[in-house]
Amino acid sequence: MPVAADPAGRARAGGKNDSPGPVRRPPEEQVAWRAYRLELHRFVRARVEDEAAAEDLVHDVLLRAYSQRDTLRDAGQLRPWLYRITRNALIRPLSEAQAHVGAS
Repeated sequence: MPVAADPAGRARAGGKNDSPGPVRRPPEEQVAWRAYRLELHRFVRARVEDEAAAEDLVHDVLLRAYSQRDTLRDAGQLRPWLYRITRNALIRPLSEAQAHVGAS
């Protein structure tokens, strides 16, 4: 059975009961995901002081985006879509903190 790599670089293999099975992505798409990982990391590091926290956030964003990649209707919008997800991930803790303070 074919093996595909997720954006984190880990391989996953489809099992017998998987339907329709792993989707083969063109090499240029795999290169784009890797390039965006570096770009998003720079974007996050400019806003997050802690290196490990920045890496975790980018990792989580890419896993979330990769798992929902089939919802992206226009492949030409991958970059803005990834930045939107990343921006929302950066804002979410602030929003939650403000909601917590407002509830006190």
